[in-house]
Amino acid sequence: MSNDPVSPKNVLVVTAFIQVEFDFTSGSLNFGRVSKDDTATKSAFIEILDPDRTEITDITTSSPYIEAKRMKKPSAGHEGQVEIRVTISPGAPPGRINETVTVRSNLTSKPETKLRVAGMVMGDVEVTPDALSFLYDESKVAEDQLPSRKLQIINRSTGATLKVLEVRDPQDRLELKLETIEDGQRYELTATLKKGALGAQDAAPGSILITTDNPEQKQITVGYRLTKRK
Repeated sequence: MSNDPVSPKNVLVVTAFIQVEFDFTSGSLNFGRVSKDDTATKSAFIEILDPDRTEITDITTSSPYIEAKRMKKPSAGHEGQVEIRVTISPGAPPGRINETVTVRSNLTSKPETKLRVAGMVMGDVEVTPDALSFLYDESKVAEDQLPSRKLQIINRSTGATLKVLEVRDPQDRLELKLETIEDGQRYELTATLKKGALGAQDAAPGSILITTDNPEQKQITVGYRLTKRK
C-alpha cells in the first residue's frame, strides 16, 4: 500500500511448497463410537523427508488404554510412509476419548510429532445425542416458543436396571424436564432455553450434568452451545 494516486495498491502473490520433514499426514485419528468391551484398531501415517538420517526413537501414549506401535511394513497405498498402528484396549472408561500419541525422532529440528486420538467409549449408559445446539432470535420468541431439544438416556445393560438420580445445568440457562419412557431402561430429557439465557452475549457454551446409579458412569456430561441468530 502506498500514497500513489494512480496505483495505491500492489499485490505480490507468493507461492511455495512446504516440505514435511517429519510429521503425521493428519493431526488426528477419530475412532467414532467404541464399546468398552471391544478392541478397536486404526492406523495413522508419518511422512519423512529423509528416511536415511531419520530414526524413530520412541512412541508413547497419554492413556494406559491406548497402545501405539510402528508396523514393519506400511499398508498398500502408503509406500514410503511410516505406519503407526493405534489400538484402544477393552476396559477403557466410558466417555469421550481425547488422548495423544507422541512419536519421537533423532532430528534436532523436529524431535517429535503428535497425533490426537478422538472418539467415544460407549458404556452401559448411552446418551444420544451427546451434544446440543440452540440457535434463536430471543427478541422474536415468545415465552411458550423458546427452543427445546430432546435427548435419550438409554440403558444398554442386560443385567442391571438404570436410575437417573439428577439432571442439572450448572449455568442455569436451561429448563430441564426428565420423563420415564421405560422404567430402568429408557428416559427422555427435554432441555428448554430460558428467557434471557444469553443476556448481552452472542454465544456461550454450557453443559448438562446427568447423575445415574451406574457405578462406571455416575456422572455424564452433555455439552451444549447457545447462539443468537443475527
